[in-house]
Amino acid sequence: MYYSATKQEIKELNIHHTTLTNHLEKGTYYLKKYVFSRDDIGGAKAVGMSIAEVKAMLEQDRVHHNKNKSAVHSKAKGVLITHEASKQEVAYESLESCLTYLRGLGHKANRQTLVKLLDTNEPYYGYICRKGEK
Repeated sequence: MYYSATKQEIKELNIHHTTLTNHLEKGTYYLKKYVFSRDDIGGAKAVGMSIAEVKAMLEQDRVHHNKNKSAVHSKAKGVLITHEASKQEVAYESLESCLTYLRGLGHKANRQTLVKLLDTNEPYYGYICRKGEK
């Protein structure tokens, strides 16, 4: 599969321009999984994922890939959200990354409400939110 993105979308995916440039120039894998290219990749299948879906996928892979690294923000609180209907779980390293995801889906999510609802089993835009591990 491949995903085509503009400069602005790359920025929204929280990929630093130096990181992107290094992987483009060296042809190395980002998070040991993703390849960046300026050209079409033959044989790859295009997917119709939204920017929010790609961002959530990358965030989840960052959590898995960086689990043995020390956190950049040692006071950041991890958040685990579970979609009520599908029961799909997604872990985020910080409240802000979770809020970014929810806002990307079109919700007017805010920090105060998210913190208030953590570990209450009350749904927030269709998700149950719990404190998670970083």
